[in-house]
Amino acid sequence: MDTINPTRRSALGILATGPIALLPALAVMQCSAPADAATSTGFAQVIERYRSTSRDVVRFDSDILGPALKAFRDECDSIPHVETVNGYANVLGDKIHLSTVDKSSVAVARRAISGKGHERDADYWATVRELIEAADGREALIAEASKRHNIEELRKLEEDYSEADIFAFDALVEYPVASLADLRVKIELIEEGDAWTFPAIGKVLIADVRRIVEGR
Repeated sequence: MDTINPTRRSALGILATGPIALLPALAVMQCSAPADAATSTGFAQVIERYRSTSRDVVRFDSDILGPALKAFRDECDSIPHVETVNGYANVLGDKIHLSTVDKSSVAVARRAISGKGHERDADYWATVRELIEAADGREALIAEASKRHNIEELRKLEEDYSEADIFAFDALVEYPVASLADLRVKIELIEEGDAWTFPAIGKVLIADVRRIVEGR
């Protein structure tokens, strides 16, 4: 007579399917088998660290970074672009003025000044120098606005928060669950985070299932 309990039998069946069929098999087990216990204390603590870190990220984005970036961008948008007073004649004889609104014109002007352009007349060089001076002036104002709104520091904090969130989620996925209840919760959190592409997730979940089968 078969004495293996239903949850361990379900887990054993998953192991037999192999890594490729692991995820749909787990989904079937999640829906059909009852949880055999409440979430374990250790796993619950890992989950709470992940939830807490995620809440910190959301608060930082909505209350600090978001408003600062909006204020910075609004200030940058208020800095007027400049069109050159000087101009030069193109091949058709039309007089051309340049503007800082055209990033490609600024880039070409900088290359020309650096000696990588073709020989041109005095009007061209006067126009190019004026454009670069105007572009440098706008960039200086943007840099001042960035400092005023602490954008560089906030971007570093954003990286720190993001890294902490990733580490917390990694710890959750890699936690060695030993019950079907914990495994179901882990699957739900992976699904919630749309994280099925997590590196080596198949191996992690197979190890979890094997642990449940062996009763470790």
